[in-house]
Amino acid sequence: MSYFEVIAQYGKVNEDGKPANIKETYLVQSETFTQAETIITDNLKGYTDLHVNAIKRSKIEEIIDRTSSTETAYYLAKFDIPMIDEITGKTLHKRLSILISANDSKDAHKQAEEFTASYLSDIEITNIDKSRIIGILK
Repeated sequence: MSYFEVIAQYGKVNEDGKPANIKETYLVQSETFTQAETIITDNLKGYTDLHVNAIKRSKIEEIIDRTSSTETAYYLAKFDIPMIDEITGKTLHKRLSILISANDSKDAHKQAEEFTASYLSDIEITNIDKSRIIGILK
């Protein structure tokens, strides 16, 4: 299975009772672009004027979702894993992107550090930023 980032736009009534256009990004786990579009439309079918604005294959390879709170945010953590090419002896760098569900940036950093501790080789956290992704759909 792959992950796809899907930008969906839909209409809903806000807290003031006025109609509003909402544009949100979801991470969808699916095998194809078509399946990702079906999953997003099935999950958001209760909203009016639903449009799928964009679907792209995500570079996210793994999700760490350890929080049970509804007030969580998603953080995109990027890692660098140095590896030695056995033929040339040169150091190669594998880039790894992981989506982390966390209460705040400190919690995301802590979870990223716990993730690096599980690796046998050296792994470096290169960046952690808050993600535009607001939900994960399967």
